[in-house]
Amino acid sequence: MAMLGKTYNATDLPAGNDFEVIPAGWYQAKVKSAELKQTNAGNGEYIKLQLEILGPSHQGRVVFSNLNIMNPNPKAEEIGLSQLNALITAIGLHQINDTDQLINGEAMIKLSIRKSDQYGEQNEVKGYKAIPNSMTGTVSSTSFPMQQQQPQMQQQQPQAQQQHQPAMRPAAPQNGQPLWRQQPQQTQAVIDDDVPF
Repeated sequence: MAMLGKTYNATDLPAGNDFEVIPAGWYQAKVKSAELKQTNAGNGEYIKLQLEILGPSHQGRVVFSNLNIMNPNPKAEEIGLSQLNALITAIGLHQINDTDQLINGEAMIKLSIRKSDQYGEQNEVKGYKAIPNSMTGTVSSTSFPMQQQQPQMQQQQPQAQQQHQPAMRPAAPQNGQPLWRQQPQQTQAVIDDDVPF
């Protein structure tokens, strides 16, 4: 027996949050914590993840996932390692040697609902993938330099043609402007098109 040192009245305590399971589907999430744990039997290791939902709904909710990285069951280990591969790739890493490298990494997580007699319905993380650019508002690192360089090169090209060929006259004006002045507008329209990913 241990004395609490004070009396706690149920009417004065904050109400608990009886959260229902999150509907199955893909959610954007951030790794809040990642810890290396030993299995209960002591013959394996797993990474315990705490994932905070960022959207598109249920923001702030937390789900948990265990990734078996060493297990006497080869199938369980294979599944765990493939999930770890998917997670580190999704958050933009190529390799890790410390669980802290996963913390604050963001990815899309696939939630399902698992039912058990002991715990009832629970969310389970079934997969990971990279966050689409449309959700983050970022531009991919490979396409950004190309898009930056392309208009610059095309804007310089008409000036170079003018300097090297002063005797040549531009084509007939359209809308009151010479053709060489209209080229950047045409280039911009092409750049604004959606780039498939």
